[in-house]
Amino acid sequence: MGTLSIGHILVLSVIFLPILAIILHLRQPKVVLQHPDSHKVKVIPLVYSWSGSVFGPIVPLLRGDIAWFFIYLIIGGITYGLGNIVLSFFYNKKSISALIADGYIPLDDSSKQLLISKNIIVAEQE
Repeated sequence: MGTLSIGHILVLSVIFLPILAIILHLRQPKVVLQHPDSHKVKVIPLVYSWSGSVFGPIVPLLRGDIAWFFIYLIIGGITYGLGNIVLSFFYNKKSISALIADGYIPLDDSSKQLLISKNIIVAEQE
């Protein structure tokens, strides 16, 4: 019985990473945002981008986020794709912030409270 090689680690990652990603995706809170003019609704997991961890730079490319496409591409290339796991903890928060900057607002009170608790938006003064 020898030590694990890089090949073994990569095979185990391919097997267990999607399972871990699905578990993380199902258990994390989601934020519901709506654009007031177009009434388009987006549901985004708050903490972790499982699609970013599995598919890497393809996700920001498909969403038109060129800066994060290159970030995923460079870090993923340097770390043989393992950096995607770390970047995925930041990507959804960045996506939510960008949508809010584009005019999206929380659709319900629980989404608003989640965004306030993660310091993505500030509570309104009454």
